[in-house]
Amino acid sequence: MTMAMWEIQLFTAYMTQNFGNPNVADLWTIKDDNGYTKWDRAQKLAGEGWELVGVTAIAASDGHTTAVLFTFKRPLS
Repeated sequence: MTMAMWEIQLFTAYMTQNFGNPNVADLWTIKDDNGYTKWDRAQKLAGEGWELVGVTAIAASDGHTTAVLFTFKRPLS
């Protein structure tokens, strides 16, 4: 039996520009230098055959979630 081999890709999406009040809407509204939001990036990866396999909340010291870590995989070609 052959074990499947995977490519893994991670990226962190911050939900606040200045670590002020976290706002999940930032994932859809804050654009990077190329004009893309974090949501746009996730959609692009999905279109390239990447499967979203995990989302992990990252908390700041005050206990609020200020970012999420997206984990994607696809078969190694």
